[in-house]
Amino acid sequence: MRVFVLLSLLLLTACANRNLSQVFPEAPGEVERMLVQTNRVIPEDGIPGWERDRADHFLDVGVSIPATREVGSVTFSYSHPDPERDFVLQKVAALPGREAFRSEVRRRLTALPRGERDLVIFVHGYNNSFTDGVFRLAQVQKDFALEAVPVAFSWPTAGRTLGYTHDRESMLYSRDSLERLIRDAGASGADSVILVGHSMGTMLIMETLRQMSIAEPGLPARLVDAVILMAPDIDVDVFNDQARRIDPLPQPFYIFTSARDRALQLSSQLNVQSTRLGMLEEASRVSDLPVTLVDVTNFPISARDSHFVAISSPALIKLLANRDVLDQTFRDASGSGGALPGAFESVRQATRFVLSPLTQ
Repeated sequence: MRVFVLLSLLLLTACANRNLSQVFPEAPGEVERMLVQTNRVIPEDGIPGWERDRADHFLDVGVSIPATREVGSVTFSYSHPDPERDFVLQKVAALPGREAFRSEVRRRLTALPRGERDLVIFVHGYNNSFTDGVFRLAQVQKDFALEAVPVAFSWPTAGRTLGYTHDRESMLYSRDSLERLIRDAGASGADSVILVGHSMGTMLIMETLRQMSIAEPGLPARLVDAVILMAPDIDVDVFNDQARRIDPLPQPFYIFTSARDRALQLSSQLNVQSTRLGMLEEASRVSDLPVTLVDVTNFPISARDSHFVAISSPALIKLLANRDVLDQTFRDASGSGGALPGAFESVRQATRFVLSPLTQ
């Protein structure tokens, strides 16, 4: 019986194989643009697949978002996408190489006002196709009115429900590629570089920063101005070991958690009752580290979306989409959290907010 319960949870929280590759240049929705670095093999149709490539590839991507969808949602169809109702690819154009990518990053940064030239690197999680990752970043750009240059790092997940082991090895395979992107970002002239990871993508971020710190102590904090880990699928003991080697940690360093995360509940079972960082409910387990836990358990979300609550809950988006709150939450290293409704605790170096929905 237990096996059937676990399988049901897995099917609920991880989607089937994705092979969406259609591009709609005339899609009627609002288009969000982003740059992409990927180490996926790119077949003849130009859409990155699931196989690993030794080379890095660079893309200019547009995602059309339908006007009818609800805040926090990503509507799509892998077999019959409808640009009137679904997120669809509006543009996928290859850049000729790393220098062209660097130049385009700098061009987009200089188009922003001085002092607001932020570069955001988004690293997707397990079981994400190329389109899954860029659709999710487009949703974040739209719903949070992101004023930055967004870059998606698309690493080669299998895009299969039972591909967890393959994806974990692909994550490790992708560390050097992500390091090259972080180094380019640090040299881009951006006012700030913000790393945002989800699920297994947070493990990739931590492993990459760790190897960078081993090679050049202090490098991660010199190149990265903030780290945001959403629903991190990392064992707490492993995270502590990684973070201690990344000395100093980039600041601020935020970890979004939820005790209702169904995917992490399953991961905990599969990893022999391992405590996953994304479900941590006490700051004492990370008290030696200068990190802030942001507990979003109180925000209602469907079981299917519980692994994405930090960016899918309309109530949480409403709370954090306020620019002043965003600045205080993600850029103020003091961790005072005065604009945020909810409980606050501090244990040595670590802090923890238990956020609550707005009551008015």
